[in-house]
Amino acid sequence: MFVETVVTLVLGIHLLCVDVAAAGPLVCLWLDWKEGRGDEQAGRAGRFLLKASLHGLLIGTVLGIVAGCFVWDAQYRAQLMRLASRVHFGVWEWLFSVVLLYAYRWSWRDAKTCCGAKRRLRWFLPLLASTNLLYHFPPLFLIFSQLAPAGEALSSADFRKELMKGYVVARTVHFCLAALAVSGMALIVFSLKHVESDEEDNGTQKPSQWGARLALLATLLQLPVGIWIVMEMGDGAKREVMGGDWLTTGLFVASLAGALALVHFLSVLAWGRFQRVVAVRTISLMILIVLLMTAVARRSRQPADERVWRQAESEMVTWGRIEPNRKSKEY
Repeated sequence: MFVETVVTLVLGIHLLCVDVAAAGPLVCLWLDWKEGRGDEQAGRAGRFLLKASLHGLLIGTVLGIVAGCFVWDAQYRAQLMRLASRVHFGVWEWLFSVVLLYAYRWSWRDAKTCCGAKRRLRWFLPLLASTNLLYHFPPLFLIFSQLAPAGEALSSADFRKELMKGYVVARTVHFCLAALAVSGMALIVFSLKHVESDEEDNGTQKPSQWGARLALLATLLQLPVGIWIVMEMGDGAKREVMGGDWLTTGLFVASLAGALALVHFLSVLAWGRFQRVVAVRTISLMILIVLLMTAVARRSRQPADERVWRQAESEMVTWGRIEPNRKSKEY
């Protein structure tokens, strides 16, 4: 239970990092465009978001590897080997996106770095980096999580078939919307860092409004997408989320209640005056929702009987009653 809690926390923070890394560059592109039309505050917010995207990509990658080390076993390795070629290809795609983002950051150092045609040309850098991350990595890891450990390596044709499955498509759309929402939150963080008081009105509040509106739209769209995901779930996972397991259901209900509260706070920031207390509550609530949904995804993905065994095994290992590397079939 302790290990599962740690993995959930690490994966939740990992998701927050990769969310801003994946969609942040697209928002930067829009802010870059606004700066070209004379809005210097948009440029400052965009460069802050770009820096957050780069840091999020690097930190999120490290946290993903750490989470993988926690859950590494023979089954995990077998699943990974079935996608070995895709993972190898993914490493190069990751490097490609990192290079593009660093190039964009170098070319967008300030408002006067480049103008006109050069500015429009550099817009290809965040566009390619963001779409590359969104296209390759969410479907890859979703397919990995659903893959049976036994079997041959997936061919390109088999991988494309997996890409078209309803659950993979629904969860990919869910990730893209979550990435936009978290990127909007990053703009709220920018205003929180630069606004000295709630009465201050020197333009630094505008990024908070932009981010809140973006996050609000993405959160509202998540409601029908969430229903879509539940409909595409397997019978076992659907049963656990809908009352089969009281803890999974409770986490799911708590995340829905948090989403409704988040809509309220985002509405206040989107069309009202900036309030530091509301901004802090909004950011905290977003983090909590991501952690709750991560826990729901982890528990619903794991069969109930296997979860009971792993919990019992963990307790027995803790008390020194069994060897930690022995398999469940022996008991």
